[in-house]
Amino acid sequence: ATDEVGEVTQPIEGGYVDEATTHVVGLVRLGNQGIATCSGTLIAPNVILTAQHCVAESSDGGFVQCGATRFYPSHEASSFYVTTRVSLSQNAADYHQVAEVLVPPGGDEFCNFDQALLILDQPIPVEEAVPATPRVDVPLVAGEIYDAVGFGQTGPNGSSGTRYRRNDLYTDCVGTECSVTTSAQEFEWVGEAGACQGDSGGP
Repeated sequence: ATDEVGEVTQPIEGGYVDEATTHVVGLVRLGNQGIATCSGTLIAPNVILTAQHCVAESSDGGFVQCGATRFYPSHEASSFYVTTRVSLSQNAADYHQVAEVLVPPGGDEFCNFDQALLILDQPIPVEEAVPATPRVDVPLVAGEIYDAVGFGQTGPNGSSGTRYRRNDLYTDCVGTECSVTTSAQEFEWVGEAGACQGDSGGP
């Protein structure tokens, strides 16, 4: 048997600027190599759900080989900031500081463990953003409608850093139903379209 190979860089393409969904946040990491951006979801006043590959490097540099690709330790929490604004800005007052990064326990494997929680140093006021409730009680099935929201690129040569939304997309497959041509694992799913680099971690 051979391991599937997939790519983790995925932008909201063909969407529209979303000023209303403030619980979808822009995630910025300041580091020696410059600025890295991702998306995330506010699920409690001081908790952001995002992708682990937004907070940690992996051993295969963006190409995932299940069973082999591993996460390195997370970057320092103090290097991460989140904003509920519609666009990433250079105004420090628009951002909330991350105090702690939590990743799934039980190892450093990439596949099935590409999630992370960011604990903020202060809660986000409800007037600024109302947390979303994660769907964890009903299994996802193929053919369900979803909306993609994130701060990624708007196309292969498009810009990033503004929250875009694309509605009425469909899930192609869930978990082991997915084709061997994808890298989706037991607790993952594949969507129709719509996401680009920088949208990782968004809902």
